[in-house]
Amino acid sequence: AWVTPELKGINIKMDDKELEKANPKRGKPAAAHSLFGDGRGNILVGTVCNEIYEVSFEQSDPPFCYMQGHYEELWGHSTHPSKLEFCTGAEDETLRVWDIERRQMRAMAKIEGPVRCCCYSPDGQWIAVGMGSGGKAKSSSGSSAKTEGKWIVLESEDLELKFAPPQVRHGERV
Repeated sequence: AWVTPELKGINIKMDDKELEKANPKRGKPAAAHSLFGDGRGNILVGTVCNEIYEVSFEQSDPPFCYMQGHYEELWGHSTHPSKLEFCTGAEDETLRVWDIERRQMRAMAKIEGPVRCCCYSPDGQWIAVGMGSGGKAKSSSGSSAKTEGKWIVLESEDLELKFAPPQVRHGERV
């Protein structure tokens, strides 16, 4: 039986069940999109969720995750006012914080709807996130409709939700 090995490197994975938890750490590996072998027993695997892994069949080391990214259209981007980092938000309903010096994702939060914009506060302590479908809401009962125009505020270090105002639209609370 195939056993999924423990992964090294970036250890924040895209899996809906794991992402729904407060601090996502690991999930199931995504499907391979491309493969490249070097002829020495090493293979680079590109996944459909924009991850790059190195797998070595010559050594017993677990696969190493070099890179992760959004897997749907990017909409939000903001640079930290004093640190070498920036945040991004996308249709994949995630907000991600990137370390510029280390060139890797530092943190990720699952957001309850598609992210349309994000912005650091002037002191860099908070990140405001705006959600919505860009007018593409399919029904009033769908998650896109419930988050259309909604905004929240996260703490920038651990991406913990700090403020979610009541959403009032067309005279009713959403």
